[in-house]
Amino acid sequence: MLVAALGSLLLSALRGARQKAQQMQCVNNLRQLGTVLIEYANDHDDYVPDATVWYAILVNGKYIKWDLNALDAGNYSCVLICPSAITHKRAYGNYNDYGMEAWRFAGKKLSGFENPSRRLALLDCEYFYLTYFHANLYPEWLAPRHSGGFNLVFADGHCEWLAAPLPTDAYKFPWEWASP
Repeated sequence: MLVAALGSLLLSALRGARQKAQQMQCVNNLRQLGTVLIEYANDHDDYVPDATVWYAILVNGKYIKWDLNALDAGNYSCVLICPSAITHKRAYGNYNDYGMEAWRFAGKKLSGFENPSRRLALLDCEYFYLTYFHANLYPEWLAPRHSGGFNLVFADGHCEWLAAPLPTDAYKFPWEWASP
């Protein structure tokens, strides 16, 4: 009985360590994507990509390595794949587990942001773009995959974790910081 109790404790600790490692890999992915968005803007007159095709633009521009055959075979090592996502969605034929904030970040100039460290860029999401309006209308698009919360990346490339649920009000964090 003691062995069973110790085994149970060990399994619980290992599961927690695995979840923490997946959360850190997700943060790594988002940090890399934040850097890639800045690189893209530097190459395109300071503009970030449009939200509806942002991941395809980055892949086609060779900013992100993409092997659709490997993804189809279950090798989810691409930076667009969150290791904690239960299923990996295919949007328009492509895999992507992150969404771009489409209302006040996508398609804008990086230099136009008063406070880039408070400008939401990407987040854990079940759709490839999102606004506070979508979060309100389609709450199932939000993906609190990490310890009951979300990983977010901002326009300056830094990442933060935010507890779920995300507010669906445009005037609350993190959406409030997206004002021009």
